[in-house]
Amino acid sequence: MDLCISKKFETEKGKPCILVNGHKYREFKILKSVGSIRYRCTNKNCQSSIYVDNNVTKVLSMLNEHNHENISENIVSRQIINSRIKRKCENNLFRRPNKIIRQELRSTENDLQTVHSDIKLWRKSMYDFRKKKSPTIPKSLEESKFQLFNLRDTLKTNLDEYFCYMEEISNI
Repeated sequence: MDLCISKKFETEKGKPCILVNGHKYREFKILKSVGSIRYRCTNKNCQSSIYVDNNVTKVLSMLNEHNHENISENIVSRQIINSRIKRKCENNLFRRPNKIIRQELRSTENDLQTVHSDIKLWRKSMYDFRKKKSPTIPKSLEESKFQLFNLRDTLKTNLDEYFCYMEEISNI
């Protein structure tokens, strides 16, 4: 078979993904009886899929043909960088976005032609991800009391003392 795996990476959601002959495949099913993994095309309208060995080193067979064009190498590289940036943002919530983006661009192995809009989108996706992780701001006094009561075991001062010592929410 003349198909070869050119890249292995993870999607933005952390799922395994491979690039074969300009088409992107995501892991679909692990076949334990056969000892292979089935990967499916990431385009939802395409029915193409491939079987890969357990080590994800070679393509065993291909089912169906693609009904769309190849994905350009530049687009795939930008998507890989976006997923890596989101993963690093998850671990480093307080590091500046530009610093994480610069680190990732320095560590990329290929010549990526970035545009200012790419960097702007990466920064925006990091801010959106951080916004999802942070707690919501209370809109009323009752909501703030409720949040304070729910977080009473985790909220501590700089001296590692508990911030809130109440037993019931009615004591506020």
